[in-house]
Amino acid sequence: MKATLFIAAVLAVSTAPALAALPGDGERMAATCAGCHGTRGASPGTHIPVIGGQSSDYVKKTMKGYKEGTRAGGVMANLSKGYSDQQIDQITEAVASWKWQNSQNARKKGKIKISASGTEVCAGCHGAKGQGTPIGPHISGQAAGYLKEALSEYRSGRRTAAEMGMVKEMTDQDFDKLVKFYSQQK
Repeated sequence: MKATLFIAAVLAVSTAPALAALPGDGERMAATCAGCHGTRGASPGTHIPVIGGQSSDYVKKTMKGYKEGTRAGGVMANLSKGYSDQQIDQITEAVASWKWQNSQNARKKGKIKISASGTEVCAGCHGAKGQGTPIGPHISGQAAGYLKEALSEYRSGRRTAAEMGMVKEMTDQDFDKLVKFYSQQK
């Protein structure tokens, strides 16, 4: 009996450091995001956003919007419904802890002439160069295809947010310039 207790104690003490090093629940659940969003949220796709390093508040709001049906999205809507609010909180904390990496499909630097007033309205939520703020997501360095798709959804009404209403008033030329401008920002 004493030998059994001794062996159990030795095993418990010797495996504790290994168990402590395992990723938390949020990190394990967030790892599944790599299937679409790339390793640690660095999307390799042209129409799937980079999520690693986004603010946890933004990712949480987005996932809960998918879950509650207030944000359109086929795959994400279905996935989000499978998580509890606590699990979504854990996932979003993990995603936010990852380092931001610009999309490999972001537009290369070029000469995009856009007036300061053309980006001024965006800067209020997204920061001067689209780097994100506590109230708006990081949009600089996203793939141009994703930015165009997201803005088109706001323009058509498929996605709704009062602060995005200005895209409905943009000319196609200004719309395209805005997409290119933010995609090439680093």
